[in-house]
Amino acid sequence: MFRHALVVAYTVRWENATSKMELLKSLGWSSSQVAMAVAKMPCILSSSEDRLRRAISFLTKDAGMEVEAIARGPALLKFSIEQRLAPRLKVLKLLKEQGLRLGDRAFYPVACMSSEAFLNKFVRPHAMILPPVLIGACGDATARGGEAPAGTAS
Repeated sequence: MFRHALVVAYTVRWENATSKMELLKSLGWSSSQVAMAVAKMPCILSSSEDRLRRAISFLTKDAGMEVEAIARGPALLKFSIEQRLAPRLKVLKLLKEQGLRLGDRAFYPVACMSSEAFLNKFVRPHAMILPPVLIGACGDATARGGEAPAGTAS
């Protein structure tokens, strides 16, 4: 982690880092939450302001996460909304709508799972009730017996 902090300190100008921290505060984060997130994942200071805004908006509004939870798990701010977070949230919501018991599953551990673990736990066992487009968005072309794209392992 120290190495990542050094890279960020070397590559991100002080003014830019300060503006990112002020942005987080303007989005409802306390100083201690900003400090916690930056200490755990300094590279969030290298993200664009638009990316931070969109990620926080998605996580708080769509995923229903509290700012404190995001600050404790800032890795979520670096994941792609379109390629990772949104498809996984859609799968969870669809499975819950279908009445499947998922327990009191928080979004953070699901978002942080490896792609293979997510596919094995949530997509493949329920492939018949998930839309093919969503299965593909989760990265599994073979869940319904289709063929994997050329050059990929099945």
